[in-house]
Amino acid sequence: MQSFDHVFFVLLALVVPIVVYRHAKANSNKDEAPMDRVKNYHRNLIPWSIPPALLLYKWWDLERPFSQLRIDISPEILMFSGFVLVITLALSLLIATKLSMGKALMVSAYARRGLHTPEVPRKSSELPHFFALDLAESFSDEVIYRAFMLFYLSAFLPIWLAASVAITIFAFSEMYRGHKGVIRALALGAISMAFLILSHSIWLPIAFQLGWRAARLILISKQLK
Repeated sequence: MQSFDHVFFVLLALVVPIVVYRHAKANSNKDEAPMDRVKNYHRNLIPWSIPPALLLYKWWDLERPFSQLRIDISPEILMFSGFVLVITLALSLLIATKLSMGKALMVSAYARRGLHTPEVPRKSSELPHFFALDLAESFSDEVIYRAFMLFYLSAFLPIWLAASVAITIFAFSEMYRGHKGVIRALALGAISMAFLILSHSIWLPIAFQLGWRAARLILISKQLK
Protein backbone atom coordinates (compact mmCIF):
# COMPACT_ATOMS: atom_id res chain seq x y z
CA MET A 1 0.00 0.00 0.00
CA GLN A 2 1.44 3.36 -1.10
CA SER A 3 1.11 6.75 0.60
CA PHE A 4 -0.96 7.85 -2.42
CA ASP A 5 -3.59 5.25 -1.49
CA HIS A 6 -3.96 6.61 2.03
CA VAL A 7 -4.19 10.23 0.86
CA PHE A 8 -6.68 9.41 -1.89
CA PHE A 9 -8.85 7.46 0.56
CA VAL A 10 -8.94 10.34 3.05
CA LEU A 11 -9.88 12.76 0.27
CA LEU A 12 -12.76 10.54 -0.86
CA ALA A 13 -14.00 9.65 2.61
CA LEU A 14 -13.77 13.06 4.31
CA VAL A 15 -12.85 16.01 2.11
CA VAL A 16 -14.99 15.38 -0.99
CA PRO A 17 -18.33 14.88 0.86
CA ILE A 18 -17.85 18.12 2.82
CA VAL A 19 -16.88 20.13 -0.27
CA VAL A 20 -19.77 18.72 -2.32
CA TYR A 21 -22.24 19.36 0.50
CA ARG A 22 -21.20 22.99 0.93
CA HIS A 23 -21.21 23.60 -2.83
CA ALA A 24 -24.67 22.04 -3.24
CA LYS A 25 -26.15 24.05 -0.38
CA ALA A 26 -24.67 27.27 -1.70
CA ASN A 27 -26.26 26.70 -5.11
CA SER A 28 -29.52 24.99 -4.13
CA ASN A 29 -31.66 28.14 -4.39
CA LYS A 30 -30.18 29.57 -7.54
CA ASP A 31 -32.58 29.87 -10.47
CA GLU A 32 -30.24 29.74 -13.42
CA ALA A 33 -31.10 30.55 -17.00
CA PRO A 34 -31.03 27.52 -19.34
CA MET A 35 -27.72 28.43 -20.96
CA ASP A 36 -26.16 29.11 -17.56
CA ARG A 37 -27.33 25.69 -16.43
CA VAL A 38 -25.76 24.02 -19.48
CA LYS A 39 -22.50 25.88 -18.86
CA ASN A 40 -22.68 24.84 -15.21
CA TYR A 41 -22.99 21.22 -16.21
CA HIS A 42 -20.05 21.51 -18.56
CA ARG A 43 -18.03 22.87 -15.65
CA ASN A 44 -19.22 19.97 -13.47
CA LEU A 45 -17.82 17.48 -15.96
CA ILE A 46 -14.33 18.58 -14.92
CA PRO A 47 -14.53 17.75 -11.17
CA TRP A 48 -16.25 14.44 -11.98
CA SER A 49 -13.45 13.60 -14.43
CA ILE A 50 -10.44 14.59 -12.32
CA PRO A 51 -10.57 11.91 -9.54
CA PRO A 52 -10.71 8.86 -11.85
CA ALA A 53 -8.18 10.43 -14.22
CA LEU A 54 -5.77 11.09 -11.33
CA LEU A 55 -6.31 7.58 -9.97
CA LEU A 56 -5.71 5.88 -13.33
CA TYR A 57 -2.62 8.02 -13.99
CA LYS A 58 -1.10 7.13 -10.61
CA TRP A 59 -1.91 3.46 -11.20
CA TRP A 60 0.02 3.63 -14.46
CA ASP A 61 2.81 5.67 -12.85
CA LEU A 62 3.18 3.15 -10.01
CA GLU A 63 3.23 0.34 -12.60
CA ARG A 64 0.31 -1.43 -11.00
CA PRO A 65 -1.84 -3.85 -13.01
CA PHE A 66 -5.18 -2.30 -13.89
CA SER A 67 -6.78 -5.63 -13.05
CA GLN A 68 -6.53 -4.48 -9.40
CA LEU A 69 -9.17 -1.89 -10.26
CA ARG A 70 -11.15 -4.47 -12.23
CA ILE A 71 -11.26 -2.35 -15.39
CA ASP A 72 -10.10 -5.11 -17.72
CA ILE A 73 -12.43 -5.51 -20.66
CA SER A 74 -13.33 -8.46 -22.87
CA PRO A 75 -16.03 -9.31 -25.44
CA GLU A 76 -17.87 -11.33 -22.79
CA ILE A 77 -17.85 -8.42 -20.33
CA LEU A 78 -19.07 -6.04 -23.05
CA MET A 79 -21.91 -8.40 -23.92
CA PHE A 80 -23.01 -8.84 -20.29
CA SER A 81 -22.69 -5.10 -19.67
CA GLY A 82 -24.98 -4.36 -22.60
CA PHE A 83 -27.44 -6.93 -21.27
CA VAL A 84 -27.37 -5.34 -17.79
CA LEU A 85 -27.89 -1.86 -19.26
CA VAL A 86 -30.92 -2.90 -21.33
CA ILE A 87 -32.50 -4.92 -18.51
CA THR A 88 -31.96 -2.14 -15.96
CA LEU A 89 -33.43 0.45 -18.33
CA ALA A 90 -36.45 -1.74 -19.11
CA LEU A 91 -37.11 -2.69 -15.48
CA SER A 92 -36.71 0.88 -14.25
CA LEU A 93 -39.24 2.14 -16.80
CA LEU A 94 -41.59 -0.75 -16.04
CA ILE A 95 -41.46 -0.19 -12.28
CA ALA A 96 -41.91 3.56 -12.66
CA THR A 97 -44.83 3.06 -15.05
CA LYS A 98 -46.66 0.31 -13.17
CA LEU A 99 -45.95 1.26 -9.57
CA SER A 100 -46.69 4.71 -8.20
CA MET A 101 -43.99 4.21 -5.57
CA GLY A 102 -41.43 3.52 -8.29
CA LYS A 103 -42.36 6.68 -10.13
CA ALA A 104 -42.15 8.64 -6.90
CA LEU A 105 -38.65 7.33 -6.28
CA MET A 106 -37.41 8.22 -9.76
CA VAL A 107 -39.33 11.30 -10.82
CA SER A 108 -41.72 12.85 -8.31
CA ALA A 109 -38.96 14.18 -6.08
CA TYR A 110 -37.79 16.21 -9.06
CA ALA A 111 -41.29 17.13 -10.24
CA ARG A 112 -42.25 18.46 -6.82
CA ARG A 113 -39.41 20.92 -7.17
CA GLY A 114 -41.12 22.14 -10.34
CA LEU A 115 -38.08 21.42 -12.48
CA HIS A 116 -36.62 24.56 -10.88
CA THR A 117 -33.35 23.00 -9.85
CA PRO A 118 -29.94 22.71 -11.54
CA GLU A 119 -30.21 18.90 -11.19
CA VAL A 120 -33.09 18.61 -13.66
CA PRO A 121 -33.29 19.66 -17.33
CA ARG A 122 -35.97 22.21 -18.16
CA LYS A 123 -35.91 21.73 -21.93
CA SER A 124 -35.50 18.72 -24.18
CA SER A 125 -32.42 20.37 -25.70
CA GLU A 126 -30.70 20.10 -22.30
CA LEU A 127 -31.09 16.32 -22.07
CA PRO A 128 -27.81 15.45 -23.90
CA HIS A 129 -25.85 17.64 -21.49
CA PHE A 130 -27.42 15.95 -18.49
CA PHE A 131 -26.78 12.49 -19.93
CA ALA A 132 -23.14 13.45 -20.52
CA LEU A 133 -22.85 14.34 -16.84
CA ASP A 134 -24.59 11.08 -15.89
CA LEU A 135 -22.04 9.19 -18.00
CA ALA A 136 -19.14 10.98 -16.27
CA GLU A 137 -20.66 10.40 -12.83
CA SER A 138 -21.29 6.71 -13.53
CA PHE A 139 -17.68 6.06 -14.57
CA SER A 140 -16.29 8.20 -11.75
CA ASP A 141 -18.47 6.57 -9.07
CA GLU A 142 -17.51 3.04 -10.10
CA VAL A 143 -13.78 3.70 -10.45
CA ILE A 144 -13.27 5.60 -7.20
CA TYR A 145 -16.11 4.58 -4.87
CA ARG A 146 -16.34 0.94 -5.87
CA ALA A 147 -13.10 -0.26 -7.50
CA PHE A 148 -10.58 1.82 -5.54
CA MET A 149 -12.47 1.68 -2.25
CA LEU A 150 -12.76 -2.11 -2.45
CA PHE A 151 -9.07 -2.43 -3.35
CA TYR A 152 -8.02 -0.18 -0.46
CA LEU A 153 -10.34 -1.43 2.29
CA SER A 154 -9.99 -5.13 1.46
CA ALA A 155 -6.32 -4.83 2.43
CA PHE A 156 -7.51 -4.33 6.03
CA LEU A 157 -10.99 -5.91 6.14
CA PRO A 158 -12.82 -9.00 4.85
CA ILE A 159 -14.16 -8.26 1.39
CA TRP A 160 -17.86 -7.99 2.28
CA LEU A 161 -17.11 -5.79 5.30
CA ALA A 162 -14.86 -3.67 3.08
CA ALA A 163 -17.73 -3.44 0.58
CA SER A 164 -20.14 -2.31 3.33
CA VAL A 165 -17.77 0.44 4.48
CA ALA A 166 -17.26 1.59 0.87
CA ILE A 167 -21.04 1.74 0.30
CA THR A 168 -21.46 3.79 3.49
CA ILE A 169 -18.76 6.25 2.41
CA PHE A 170 -20.44 6.62 -0.97
CA ALA A 171 -23.79 7.30 0.70
CA PHE A 172 -22.09 9.88 2.95
CA SER A 173 -20.96 11.73 -0.17
CA GLU A 174 -24.65 12.07 -1.16
CA MET A 175 -25.76 13.62 2.14
CA TYR A 176 -26.46 16.96 0.46
CA ARG A 177 -29.52 15.27 -1.15
CA GLY A 178 -31.10 14.68 2.27
CA HIS A 179 -31.99 11.41 3.98
CA LYS A 180 -33.86 10.06 0.93
CA GLY A 181 -30.81 10.68 -1.21
CA VAL A 182 -28.61 8.83 1.29
CA ILE A 183 -31.00 5.86 1.36
CA ARG A 184 -31.08 5.76 -2.44
CA ALA A 185 -27.27 5.93 -2.54
CA LEU A 186 -27.05 3.02 -0.09
CA ALA A 187 -29.38 0.90 -2.23
CA LEU A 188 -27.75 1.74 -5.56
CA GLY A 189 -24.27 1.45 -4.07
CA ALA A 190 -25.07 -2.01 -2.71
CA ILE A 191 -26.33 -3.24 -6.09
CA SER A 192 -23.33 -1.77 -7.93
CA MET A 193 -20.92 -3.26 -5.40
CA ALA A 194 -22.55 -6.69 -5.75
CA PHE A 195 -22.14 -6.47 -9.53
CA LEU A 196 -18.48 -5.51 -9.08
CA ILE A 197 -17.63 -8.32 -6.65
CA LEU A 198 -19.52 -11.04 -8.51
CA SER A 199 -18.36 -10.07 -12.01
CA HIS A 200 -14.83 -8.84 -11.10
CA SER A 201 -15.42 -5.95 -13.51
CA ILE A 202 -16.49 -2.32 -13.15
CA TRP A 203 -18.26 -2.37 -16.52
CA LEU A 204 -21.36 -4.18 -15.27
CA PRO A 205 -22.04 -1.69 -12.42
CA ILE A 206 -21.37 1.17 -14.86
CA ALA A 207 -23.98 -0.34 -17.19
CA PHE A 208 -26.38 -0.65 -14.26
CA GLN A 209 -25.92 3.00 -13.30
CA LEU A 210 -26.36 4.18 -16.88
CA GLY A 211 -29.51 2.08 -17.21
CA TRP A 212 -31.39 3.63 -14.30
CA ARG A 213 -30.05 7.12 -14.99
CA ALA A 214 -31.23 6.88 -18.60
CA ALA A 215 -34.65 5.69 -17.40
CA ARG A 216 -34.86 8.66 -15.04
CA LEU A 217 -34.06 11.11 -17.83
CA ILE A 218 -36.63 9.47 -20.11
CA LEU A 219 -39.31 9.84 -17.45
CA ILE A 220 -38.33 13.44 -16.71
CA SER A 221 -38.26 14.26 -20.44
CA LYS A 222 -41.98 13.47 -20.65
CA GLN A 223 -42.60 16.48 -18.42
CA LEU A 224 -40.60 18.80 -20.64
CA LYS A 225 -41.65 20.84 -23.62
